[in-house]
Amino acid sequence: SLAAAPGEEWIYAVALRRETAGAKPFGVTRLFLNPALRGIEKALRNSGGRPVYALIERDFKVRIDRVEQMITAVTLAEEDAANLGVPAGTPGLCIRRSYFDGDGRLVEMADTVHPADRFTYRMELQR
Repeated sequence: SLAAAPGEEWIYAVALRRETAGAKPFGVTRLFLNPALRGIEKALRNSGGRPVYALIERDFKVRIDRVEQMITAVTLAEEDAANLGVPAGTPGLCIRRSYFDGDGRLVEMADTVHPADRFTYRMELQR
């Protein structure tokens, strides 16, 4: 949840994620950006694939201190499925990342949905 104040207007953007230009999209991302980031819209359009949190740190001098990530199994809704070129109801994964600054303020929340066959989460732990 955004934990936004009633009536507070966050910046909203949607993007199809691709490995290369023209490639089949592997995800649909919905971004919710803190209103303190007004003006970031132009940087988003010209990011050249740079991560949004990096744009926030560079352009707004806000250091991302903590990221929470949650991965949930979903079935793809009609609009997301159409954008990803799969039938509605296809199994998928939703990755929600919440980015916080040093004061604990939520700066960015990104929800990305992927068809199950186009996403692998790999983690290695070593002792």
